Amino acid sequence: MLDRSGNIAATTATGLGGNVVLNVTDSLQLRDGSSLAVAALGGTENGGNLTLDAETIAALENSAISANSVGGNGGNIQISTTGLFVSPQSRITASSQLGIDGTIEI
Repeated sequence: MLDRSGNIAATTATGLGGNVVLNVTDSLQLRDGSSLAVAALGGTENGGNLTLDAETIAALENSAISANSVGGNGGNIQISTTGLFVSPQSRITASSQLGIDGTIEI
């Protein structure tokens, strides 16, 4: 569980975005502004990739799962789960401000 703005991140100001693979035996919960993020924040580099495998995943209370880039292409998110719950205030994004958005596969 990630709670109270907790995060797991692989970000870079220069260079390619990092990759995160997270295998959870049971349930993955993100609460109260928490995040799982891979990102390329500068230049024209692509965002990283985020792979999640959990029986259930819940993103609640303004939490985020993201693979983003500023100048390059957005990263990719692959989610393997039997139950995904995302509150209206939370989000899953694979985007780019200046490049092509990434993909989200569930």
